[in-house]
Amino acid sequence: MAGITDMAPYRITRSGLDLIKRLEGFRDRPVRLDNGRWMIGYGHVFSARPRLALSRKEAELLLLYDLSAIGEAFESLIFTPLSQNQTDALFSLVYNIGLEAFAGSEVLCLINQGAMVPAAAAMEQWCQADLRGHSMVIDGLVRRRAAEKALFLTPRGGWQPAPSHILVPLAQVQAALPLGLDMDAPIASLGSPFEPQNGRGINEGAAPNSDGSIQPDVMWPAPLEREARPRFSESPLIMIGIAIASLGVIGAGAFQGLAEPSQINQDIGLTILAWAFSLIGLMAIALLVRNLIKKIVNNT
Repeated sequence: MAGITDMAPYRITRSGLDLIKRLEGFRDRPVRLDNGRWMIGYGHVFSARPRLALSRKEAELLLLYDLSAIGEAFESLIFTPLSQNQTDALFSLVYNIGLEAFAGSEVLCLINQGAMVPAAAAMEQWCQADLRGHSMVIDGLVRRRAAEKALFLTPRGGWQPAPSHILVPLAQVQAALPLGLDMDAPIASLGSPFEPQNGRGINEGAAPNSDGSIQPDVMWPAPLEREARPRFSESPLIMIGIAIASLGVIGAGAFQGLAEPSQINQDIGLTILAWAFSLIGLMAIALLVRNLIKKIVNNT
C-alpha cells in the first residue's frame, strides 16, 4: 500500500494520491458541513462523526477506502483505455464532484468517445459552487481543475515539442473561459486549495516577471471591445441621402422664394417642380434617419 492501491484494473499511484491529499487538505478533527453531515481527514464523510480524531496515516487509509469505490465504479463507466496519468486525474476529479455527477457528465461521454483533449477541456465546467446562497466561480476549483487537466493531458512518453514559429497559436475567445461558465459570474476567492506544510502561498516560488511582479494563477480574458461605429463618410448611402436632402430643400426654397405667389399659382409647372424637390428632400431625410437608427441598433 505504500506504492499503489489494489483497485485493479483502475489504480491510483502514489503521486496521484498525494495530489488529492494536497487538494483536499488535512483535518484531524471533524468539521460540520452545511447539510448537517461531518467531514474529517482528506475529505472523508461516510464515517465521520463528532469528537473523532485522526492521524494522517488513518486519514490516508480512509481516503484509499473512498477511492476504492471510485475505482470499482470506473470498471462499469469507462470503456476507453486510459493512461495512468489520465486515471490519476479522474480519481481526483470524481472524488471532488462525486460519482453520480461524473456518470452523467460530458467528461465521461467524451472519454468513451476517445476524445481525450475535449474531455480534458470539459473538466473546466466543474468550477462553480454554491457559496452563501449564490452560485460562484471558485478560484480553488479553477486551480484544481487546471491541475487535473494538466495531469490528464500529460503523455506517457513525455511532452512533444510544439515550436512557436511552426505551430503559431490562434486565439479562440470561447475557449478562454472554463466551459459552461457565465462571463458575468462573480469569482469568489477562498484561498489556495493547497495547504503546504511550509505555509507558503500558491504564488510563492513562482518565477517573477521582468518588472518584479508575479504571474497570477488564473488569467481571465480581457473584455472584448466593440468595433468602432462607422463614420458618416464610410457609408455612401448616407452621403447620397444628405446630398439629395440638401438639394431638395434648397431647390424648393429657391423656387418659392424667387417667384411671386400669384406667378406660382399661375405657373403649374413651377409649382409641381418646387413640390417635387421638397418631396425628394423629405424622402431623403427619412432614408437618412432610418439608416442612422439601424446603425445605432446594430452597434448597441
